[in-house]
Amino acid sequence: MRSWRSRRGATWRRWPTPTVRARLAGAAIRHMEARALVREVAGAVAAGDPTAQLGVLAVKASAAEMAIEATEAAMRIGGGAAYSKAGSLERHLRDARGRRR
Repeated sequence: MRSWRSRRGATWRRWPTPTVRARLAGAAIRHMEARALVREVAGAVAAGDPTAQLGVLAVKASAAEMAIEATEAAMRIGGGAAYSKAGSLERHLRDARGRRR
């Protein structure tokens, strides 16, 4: 694992900690789940399945929840700086929460 030293001699890891990797993996898994659901529902819509409308609503809800979970994970990883209005993460989280309803 690569590392570098600060001016005071403390060693900092360049690669994410196990907690950060777990959060990123969780967000990636949710993204894969949402994509699989979209593909399944798209197939149902293309086939003219009468229950496809329910699937479309499920995709919308799943995508909104996935977006919230992913941006919340990014906010936790970014720490206090992620909540700054100067960055885009705060806006993405606000937009994702607005789409939930």
